[in-house]
Amino acid sequence: MLAVPILLYSFGVVKWTREELYQLDVRTRKMMHLYRSLHPKSSVPRLYFPRQQGGRGLLSLECLHDRMILDTACKVVRSSDPLLCMVRDHERAGIGAFLLRAAARAADELGIVFDSEQGDYNSVTELEPVQQKAQIKAAEITLLLRRHRDKPMHGVFFNNIEDLGLSKRLTFAFLRSSGLKSETEGFIMACQDGVFNTLVYRSRVMGIEVPDTRCRACREAPETLMHLLSACPAYAVSAYIHRHNAALRVLYYHLRHSYGIDETPVLPYAPGNIESVVGNKKCRIYWNYSFPTLRLIQANKPDVVLLDHQTKTIFVVEFSAPGETNIVRKEEEKRIKYRDFLFELRRLYPDHSVKMVVLIIGVLGGMMSSLLSNIKIIPACRTKAEILAAQMQKAVILGSLRLLRAHDSRTQ
Repeated sequence: MLAVPILLYSFGVVKWTREELYQLDVRTRKMMHLYRSLHPKSSVPRLYFPRQQGGRGLLSLECLHDRMILDTACKVVRSSDPLLCMVRDHERAGIGAFLLRAAARAADELGIVFDSEQGDYNSVTELEPVQQKAQIKAAEITLLLRRHRDKPMHGVFFNNIEDLGLSKRLTFAFLRSSGLKSETEGFIMACQDGVFNTLVYRSRVMGIEVPDTRCRACREAPETLMHLLSACPAYAVSAYIHRHNAALRVLYYHLRHSYGIDETPVLPYAPGNIESVVGNKKCRIYWNYSFPTLRLIQANKPDVVLLDHQTKTIFVVEFSAPGETNIVRKEEEKRIKYRDFLFELRRLYPDHSVKMVVLIIGVLGGMMSSLLSNIKIIPACRTKAEILAAQMQKAVILGSLRLLRAHDSRTQ
């Protein structure tokens, strides 16, 4: 915030080389490494595109230089001011000039057209200033995104978002909210980029000779990041349950407050043991409760059941945090698993309607756009659906990071 504005004054006036700008960006990244804000192997382009698109929102001096050079060059080319006309003639003569040449190089790198002679209608010099800045910035973001997604390892998470139909806005909601330390953000980014120090990563990427790449916790499968976060049987009975409950408590305590069971909001991470059944005149809420049924049903213990006395509606809420590639399959599994239970509930409560609410969030924060519509099925959650989704996502991500830190410290 303090250094960049000073440098901006010199762009377009002082002749900066690409190497000088690159080295200044490198010094910034080294400082981030020093304070654990950036993993040394994380994707560099991802630092510089906007946070709402999954980046860190850092200002790249190379990008800012190109942006300012193009903006200044467009003003000089379009201006009718006598002094700027002299500058334009001097630049076009090419004797000791650098502005138009630098603008042409920047435009070529961004994939846009810059015509200093104003003969091309597709040139940015033909656009209004607002449109011109928007086109340059859009081209810059597109270039950074392409560089990131073209990386064979770092781009996997972003490619999965596109291929699996996940919502980019919801998946990166945690970057638009406060409450996460810079070190934590850097750790999340490293995991999404796939550069966490697992045995398979050491063997295949770093080239370190590893005698056995099997998971150090379960000794059953290769130790990959997704195995640790979603498929390790050693963590399925402990860390996965803790992560699952931490996210689900966000919704549970919101329901308790909304229906007046708790007069004041309760922080979801504060309570210890949760009561199996609570209620009042408005509703009854069941947490991990085994329902008696008229016939034997294996899946009779959903995560949360809300019985709304006012609307005579029963909401069966099921939550899961699988790997991002299994989100769609897991949602279908949940609906099939509790199909018989829903049928039994309709028999037990013939005067109530029964609705299934399936909420799925990936272990690294991936979310489908349908998650919001699923949350809004519950009337008490409609006005705060996006807030609840972001809070649950944050709980899942922090649970995943806690698991990885514990795994690293336990197996060293």
